[in-house]
Amino acid sequence: MNQATRPGLYLWILKQNSSAQSFHQAMGGAIVEKAAMSNTGGVPGRLVGVPTKLRCAWRDEAAVSDVART
Repeated sequence: MNQATRPGLYLWILKQNSSAQSFHQAMGGAIVEKAAMSNTGGVPGRLVGVPTKLRCAWRDEAAVSDVART
């Protein structure tokens, strides 16, 4: 099994949330994956299609804290 040499970090963002995408990309994150939401909750009749989520990742978690401190 391979292990990372540095601790990375990722989070999922709803594709419709363009403000969150912009914020996390400004913090150095990169969109690296797109997937359908598995359990959306809410009222199924109000959904149009299947919501999509994006994985925003950072190679090194220290880079995020460095940007947040400036």
